[in-house]
Amino acid sequence: SHFGSKRPARTPCPERRPAVMAAEQLPNSAVLVCGGAVVDCIVKPFDASQRGASRTSLPGAARVSLGGVARNIAEVIARLGGAPRLLSAVGADEAGEQLLSAAQKLGIDVARVARVPAGRTATFTA
Repeated sequence: SHFGSKRPARTPCPERRPAVMAAEQLPNSAVLVCGGAVVDCIVKPFDASQRGASRTSLPGAARVSLGGVARNIAEVIARLGGAPRLLSAVGADEAGEQLLSAAQKLGIDVARVARVPAGRTATFTA
C-alpha cells in the first residue's frame, strides 16, 4: 500500500508534446472530435418592453446557426488547417442534413456521424 508513503518526484518528460500547438503544426493532423452537433436558434425581440396585443406574441428576429460543442471545435480545427473527424449523431431530418452538408463544406469528415432514422436532430432555442 502507498498510504502514508511519499512518491518520488516526477521528472519532466522531454518527449511530451506541448498542450497547445501552433496553427502551423495542425495541417494534415487528423483529430477525432466527439460530442454534439446542434442547430441553434437565437430569438431576440425587436422591443422587449412590448408584449403584443394578446400578450402571447412578441415581434422579433430569429437567427439560426449551426452549433454543438464538438461541431464548433471541429470547425475551428478545420479553419486552422487540421483534419477534424466528427463523431456524433443526428436525426434523419432536414436539420441533420443541413449540419452534415455544412460540416463537409468546411472540411470536416462526417463519416463517423450516425444518422438516426427515427430520431430528430438536436436543437437549442434561446
